[in-house]
Amino acid sequence: MPDVGMTFLPHDELLSFDEIVRVATVGASLGVTSLRLTGGEPLVRKGLVSLVARLSLIGFHDLSLTTNGMLLGPLAANLAGAGLTRVNISCDSLRVDRFDSIRRRGDLATVLSSMDAAEAAGLLPLKVNVVILRGVNDDEILDFAAFARDTGRVVRFIEFMPLDAQGQWDKSNSSPDARSLNECPPSGPSNPSSRRVRARRAVPLRRRRGRNWTHFVGHPAVLRFVQPTSIDLGRRTS
Repeated sequence: MPDVGMTFLPHDELLSFDEIVRVATVGASLGVTSLRLTGGEPLVRKGLVSLVARLSLIGFHDLSLTTNGMLLGPLAANLAGAGLTRVNISCDSLRVDRFDSIRRRGDLATVLSSMDAAEAAGLLPLKVNVVILRGVNDDEILDFAAFARDTGRVVRFIEFMPLDAQGQWDKSNSSPDARSLNECPPSGPSNPSSRRVRARRAVPLRRRRGRNWTHFVGHPAVLRFVQPTSIDLGRRTS
């Protein structure tokens, strides 16, 4: 989102909670089993905990939320109590100065604290979304691999989607592919004092691989590349 020049919809043009619940109910009746609240930033919506409580009564197997993490900490326990099952938290850098330059709003310490609060509330598995940009933060792939091992959190490297209002998207800046996971050494946790791995010995870990993911066997950490899907909307096939 650009720093200036944004025009927001009037509140009466947004879906009401009643409308959201109605759509979710219809989806569930058609066989939808998972629902994710996303945005924008869903936690800026006043009364979101009450919406989660209403949605949880519909009976989805998985009710999750994607957030930038800035408002999650104080709300995590209430969201879990209302029926939220897990969260995805966006975090594009583990370096304070770089985080600030990429995000332009918020701070890394608050986001990391929100991750702890989400885990304490039982919003698991905790997934961390990382947009990898070539020449910007692609030198942190190994840092995030170590972060995954140390915390047991699922780190997902996702593409830079061409939705930016600033017009900065370029295909050449898109994330590297899943082969970059080969750079991740199968070593044990580098921080034995981490809450999730305190009882584990820092020993070499075996890796189990898929086409776009690496699982450190014997440890909850998973690294995953979320690959884009190309669709040619102008071509028809008979």
